[in-house]
Amino acid sequence: MSQHDLLIEIGCEEIPAKDQPVLGQLLTERLDAALDAQGVAHGPLRWFAAPRRLAVLVAGVAAQQAQQEVYRRGPALAAAFNAEGQATPAALGFAKSCGVEITALQRESGDKGEFLAYRASSPGRATQIILPDLISTVIHALPLRKRMRWAAGEAEFVRPVKWLLALFGDTPLPISLFEQQAGSHSYGHRIHHPQAIFIQNPTDYPQALMQAQVLADFDSRRQRIVQETFTLAQREGGAAWLPDSLLDEITGLCEWPVALAGGFDAACLDIPPEVLSTVMIQHQRYVPVLKQAGGKALLNRFIFIANLESQDPAAVIHGNERVLRARFSDAGFFWQEDRKVPLEARLDGLAQVTFQQGLGSLADKTRRLQDLAPELAELAGASAAHCAAVQAGRAAR
Repeated sequence: MSQHDLLIEIGCEEIPAKDQPVLGQLLTERLDAALDAQGVAHGPLRWFAAPRRLAVLVAGVAAQQAQQEVYRRGPALAAAFNAEGQATPAALGFAKSCGVEITALQRESGDKGEFLAYRASSPGRATQIILPDLISTVIHALPLRKRMRWAAGEAEFVRPVKWLLALFGDTPLPISLFEQQAGSHSYGHRIHHPQAIFIQNPTDYPQALMQAQVLADFDSRRQRIVQETFTLAQREGGAAWLPDSLLDEITGLCEWPVALAGGFDAACLDIPPEVLSTVMIQHQRYVPVLKQAGGKALLNRFIFIANLESQDPAAVIHGNERVLRARFSDAGFFWQEDRKVPLEARLDGLAQVTFQQGLGSLADKTRRLQDLAPELAELAGASAAHCAAVQAGRAAR
């Protein structure tokens, strides 16, 4: 039986970073299950996810369904025939619903006795005819965290859909979704290659996008970011601090990652590294540079991932340094202001904050924790139990 590769791509406005791998995997799993349910043989599936696209490539999809076996169970023989052996309305109705004469039905036995049954086989339909409805159903059923409408239409998706690509072999599939008609064109990088890209065959997809400066494979993009970031950090004389959560977010924010390094005033290192790293990671999605791997001490350097190859990298670095300088200025101010009031002095204010209705204030909660913590420390068998209990009580306070 002949086979063709299948490619589906949904082109969107920027998809949230954390949704990309989830939707890519869901689209793959559900398409796999739908093809199996329809009896369409196929090879492995590969998903792609980037800020402006979700795609699935299915290898070796059979050009025709497997032979379809039809089985329907009908009424019991006692209800299907009267005492004279004549077919009852129940039997005649069952035969009519199956599209056959009563004589074409079979008599079978089961746990509850004999009954009428209908068995037939038919050749499978052409896969090309099945795919449009199958793909539309799978995409519409995706469990989106949030749905969005755009323009004046009724279409809904995670972000406004700008184009749709659906190829079975070298043939575009007649699919209409999100007010878009599927074709054989994708689009490259928004800045470097904004024009349409003709995809002649599904297997050409990854390389065609690579030439248009889009690294569509999420894992490949993630690996490139790791490699470039750690290499650049070593060049800066330190080690990159790149948590998985930050790495996944950065991967979902760019199509063509380019690592660049910037710096900040060494005087900022007087601020605790936890504060500096929070600003860099949570606010700016920058990668802090440690003096040594596994340590806490920071260098006054940072790495960020640009989504393009700039003709003037120095200007891009300068802009990011200026933003971080303002962020650190705010962080330093609040750090110094917070230190003016010792934690002990803040305890009285807890009495004015409700913890939960019926459970008192945060001050009441604190006192309960102080009572429980020493007992729990002793129950846990902490060494030097008395000292541990005292420390646990103070920590609770």
